[in-house]
Amino acid sequence: MTDPFIDTLILLRKLSNNSRQVSPANSRCNNCFALSLAPSNEFNTGFTRSYSLKIAIPCNSNMGSDKKNVHQLRRMVLDLYSSREDLTRPLIHVVSFGFKYGVPPDANLVFDVRFLPNPYFVPELRPLSGLEDPVYDFVFEKERTKEFVKHLENMFSFLIPLYQEEGKVYLVIGVGCTGGRHRSVSVARWLGELFTRQGQEVIVTHRDLDREG
Repeated sequence: MTDPFIDTLILLRKLSNNSRQVSPANSRCNNCFALSLAPSNEFNTGFTRSYSLKIAIPCNSNMGSDKKNVHQLRRMVLDLYSSREDLTRPLIHVVSFGFKYGVPPDANLVFDVRFLPNPYFVPELRPLSGLEDPVYDFVFEKERTKEFVKHLENMFSFLIPLYQEEGKVYLVIGVGCTGGRHRSVSVARWLGELFTRQGQEVIVTHRDLDREG
């Protein structure tokens, strides 16, 4: 579903909170290194499995025997292994969710859209989701929503170039409503379309879509 090394980036970001330096362990080749990153406790990565990650660093990587901080290691892993062609722009991951099930722990930015009109209270819309046009249209026909997304578009036009300048390669945007089925899904859908029009690389997932009927 995502770039194969997005999981690695998530883990390295988690490790950065606990381990500032990573040392290479010599492999059978005196000039190659194998990094073994095995967290002692399970990191909340948004995935159900815990991690024990081993990364092979080839001889020609110029890593040397020096310790590397997590940010240097992340860049090295990307340069060596990522299938993405453009590493100068962040991969944007938009996640809709329900606050009743918790905020995505890896979100860089979180938007609470519970102030928008709620299709849940419209009987014919309740069993539907924001992926379906009747719900999406109900949310976006309101002036409050139109004003909100106008501000969102302006804010991201300002922020994305700054994140790019900083070298961020993975940006997680959480959009939450109560149950994660109607309003948040609609806004996440809109954001995905916005970033696609802007030529950004974007993934949209709806974490809690199937939790409520």
